[in-house]
Amino acid sequence: MRLGFSPETVTLVVANDPAGERTKTDSGGGMGLVGMRERATALGESAQAGPAAEGGWTVEVRLPRAE
Repeated sequence: MRLGFSPETVTLVVANDPAGERTKTDSGGGMGLVGMRERATALGESAQAGPAAEGGWTVEVRLPRAE
């Protein structure tokens, strides 16, 4: 996990270990990646998810910083 700050945004990047064990869990509801993307877009920023170049999976979310 990596957390970054700029004067305008906060960026959170979460990546899994490509060799790690994969298990399926029930999140209990919500909208998952679609919901994160919609919320970030509603705030004028972005959310992306997909396979990482080195394997595994990466999620990156940018959000505006609160004043």
